[in-house]
Amino acid sequence: MSIELNDLPVGVSAISDKSSELPGGVFIVKFENESSWRICLSKKLSPEYGRFSSYRFETEEEAVKEYLDKTWK
Repeated sequence: MSIELNDLPVGVSAISDKSSELPGGVFIVKFENESSWRICLSKKLSPEYGRFSSYRFETEEEAVKEYLDKTWK
């Protein structure tokens, strides 16, 4: 997967490999100073600033399941 951190909101420090299971432009990310994962839309999908869920997930798998089960928007 080829994504640049500048395509994501400020503060993203890690992108999960599990993101490859999601549609293009949707990522599972970790922010600086956080231990949990979040669902994130890239700036390409949400040009204002990128968009991320307020929900925090303990594992990458939980975040993927949440997105696929509920199609988070």
